[in-house]
Amino acid sequence: MREINLLPTPRRTFLRRQWIYDSLRRFVFNINVALIIMTAVALATLAGLRSVSFFTSADAESTIPEYLGKYQATKQAIEEKNRLIAQASAADQGRIIWGDYITELLNVLPPGTLVERITADADQEEIMVTGDTVNRSSLTLLDARIKSLSWAKEVRAPLTNLLDRENPEFSFTIILNRNAAEP
Repeated sequence: MREINLLPTPRRTFLRRQWIYDSLRRFVFNINVALIIMTAVALATLAGLRSVSFFTSADAESTIPEYLGKYQATKQAIEEKNRLIAQASAADQGRIIWGDYITELLNVLPPGTLVERITADADQEEIMVTGDTVNRSSLTLLDARIKSLSWAKEVRAPLTNLLDRENPEFSFTIILNRNAAEP
């Protein structure tokens, strides 16, 4: 299929020139817009660089040693606090919290048991308990309950605990098992 152009030749030439002229005009317009945008970006970049150079001037450089001094003082304070925490942690390693042991011990006392004294010795890792009970069966129940404590490694009870039938006085020495779970 062939195209037929019915326009006269001078008109065709005029339209072709007009199309070239319009294309050239649009091209120049787009170039101008691009140049304006690039100029605006360049000016913004230059303004940003000037503000950065203003903040890094001699005045700003004089504050660097101040900040460095503050940083070093803060770092030394933190190191000192960390050292104190490490010392406190090391001191706490061997500490025995007697309240937990004694609370659990008092919870296993049978009714009618009167505790006169509880003494704790951290060096020997032991608790001494003295008192009296209602009768000998209550005393043997107390002995069995103390031996059943998870943290009791050994329970020492003199045979004199069993001499009296009524209101026997007792004395127990409980050696702690530090490897067991604490109460």
